[in-house]
Amino acid sequence: MAAYALGEIGDRSALSALRKVAQSDDGTDHEGRRVRDAATEAIERVLARET
Repeated sequence: MAAYALGEIGDRSALSALRKVAQSDDGTDHEGRRVRDAATEAIERVLARET
């Protein structure tokens, strides 16, 4: 999933898009995982890299 990859990369420029997805995307990926949850986790990973 793209959100997971963005979290792993840790690029802060992705935060805006990830936040939008975390607030509004009710879809699921091919494994049934909520896209919103993956985006929220990706945001947490990006922010964790700053500390």
